[in-house]
Amino acid sequence: MLFRLKASILSALRIVSLVLPCSGTMAQAQDFDRNGLDSWLSSEQALAATKISANLLGNGAVLASPSRSGPNYYFHWTRDAALTIDVVLDLYVASNNPEDRAAYLQQAQNYVDFSLKIQSQPTLSGSIQDHFANFGEPKFEVGGVGFSQPWGRPQTDGPALRAVSLMRIYKLAQQRLDAQRQFSASMTGMKNALLADLEYTAYHWRDQGYDLWEEVRGQHFYNAMVQHRALVAGAAFVNTYGGQGDARRYLAEAAALETHLARFWDPGRGYFVETIDRSGGLDYKSSNLDSGVVLASLHAQGEQSYLSPTDDRILATAHALRSTFAALFPINSVSRDRAQHQLAPAIGRYPEDRYDGVGSSQGHPWFIATAALAELSYRAAALYAATDRILITAQNEAFFADLAGVGQGLHRGDTLTRGDATFRNVLDALLRSGDEYLARIRFHSAIGGELTEQIDRYTGYERGAIDLSWSYASLFKAVQARSQLILVLQQ
Repeated sequence: MLFRLKASILSALRIVSLVLPCSGTMAQAQDFDRNGLDSWLSSEQALAATKISANLLGNGAVLASPSRSGPNYYFHWTRDAALTIDVVLDLYVASNNPEDRAAYLQQAQNYVDFSLKIQSQPTLSGSIQDHFANFGEPKFEVGGVGFSQPWGRPQTDGPALRAVSLMRIYKLAQQRLDAQRQFSASMTGMKNALLADLEYTAYHWRDQGYDLWEEVRGQHFYNAMVQHRALVAGAAFVNTYGGQGDARRYLAEAAALETHLARFWDPGRGYFVETIDRSGGLDYKSSNLDSGVVLASLHAQGEQSYLSPTDDRILATAHALRSTFAALFPINSVSRDRAQHQLAPAIGRYPEDRYDGVGSSQGHPWFIATAALAELSYRAAALYAATDRILITAQNEAFFADLAGVGQGLHRGDTLTRGDATFRNVLDALLRSGDEYLARIRFHSAIGGELTEQIDRYTGYERGAIDLSWSYASLFKAVQARSQLILVLQQ
């Protein structure tokens, strides 16, 4: 049963604790009034890189978290690992330090080796002879053996994300001399591994499976989006090596996925739902509103994009998430820090969430989801700047109305282009909006900047798994998108 709010006075006291100093191992809300957001983000991005590296084991397993109890996240999740290793590759590309570059390449090599190992393991998700159905196993023991207890399986998004990460490593090994040396002995194995992931995705995307939160069985927006990206990228990859027949097949499956994805738009609700054709798992997600939709748009963007962060239906879903969670979580009634910097609402997974970080009581905001709304704002602004055009539609009108300083002057049917003063004002407002989400993350981060999985909806303290790899990866990606946008706006 959902834990209900206590007396209003108790809630008020809990909210007040957000802005009062206290101490503890997991820190409470902080004031954003010392060094400014730029300085904090710089140090936080460096911390994220350090924490991610600490979660990468020498055998290539990527820990979701070092937490072994309350909750036990000491596993390698295929999904989380692929998203985390993508940050390692970003760090490699950005580094000019030979020692650091060598370390990042070794981490990527370890990940490749571990991926090859677990692909060959029998799992409860299916047989390897059934078009690699064993790949649907969502998590593995750190030694490389599939998890053998009851779980939400199969999960069909992990192999698609792993294929994308392996393709990126493979291309880097072709393009950069130090990467060529690192992967010279493993190119064939890596290629075979990513091709197997593509085959799994092409064959199994129609299968019923579990969502990214591992709770509901059915067809899921997030899974379909990352599968689409993998197949489009995979078609280009195999075409380069003479696999024109496979390329055509992957593109045909990607086209079928686009038809499939259209079914997730709910015009009555005005947003993309996360799950259709539900067949099991949790049955109380009545709104079907889920931050996984925003994560899907971010994680599915590659060389060719589909349902990008500027899609008016993606923005409509983002607005629904913001407005829903702004009212749902008591901590969001504190909208400014002590220095009067504006804070965006903290965002959760979905409104009916009952997972509290340890058990089932009542859901809380997540760092992943809050960072995703920040990254969406930055990436939307950058895309608008690249296309020189913003069209206000019935679907995205409410999203733009929330942009401070410009939203009230925008109406459906308006078209803004470069040269219009309002066009640049909207881009600036999107930057500010993203900053307000990151300021919210700072407000609730530990004194040292450490990030857990969740933020308590009442007190603002961190809770759930400590040093969650995905929390750091999502923060890193949001800051990276912010830096890219600032460069665009300076041109």
